[in-house]
Amino acid sequence: MVNQNFLPPVGYQIMPNCFVWSSAYGAATFWAAQSSYISPTTSNLQASPDYTYIKVEIPNNVQTGCCKG
Repeated sequence: MVNQNFLPPVGYQIMPNCFVWSSAYGAATFWAAQSSYISPTTSNLQASPDYTYIKVEIPNNVQTGCCKG
């Protein structure tokens, strides 16, 4: 059973970071909240989806500001 108090709020999804909302933002925020028993109600307690996108973008030489691949 998932404690919904530890789930992050729905955020503003845009290209090119949309694929990471369900993975990095959701999972990392949930894990941190559950581990600390602190609900992720403010942005400083929520993972950034942009971080994961940038980590994928760099080794694949994806041009900044586009959504290829």
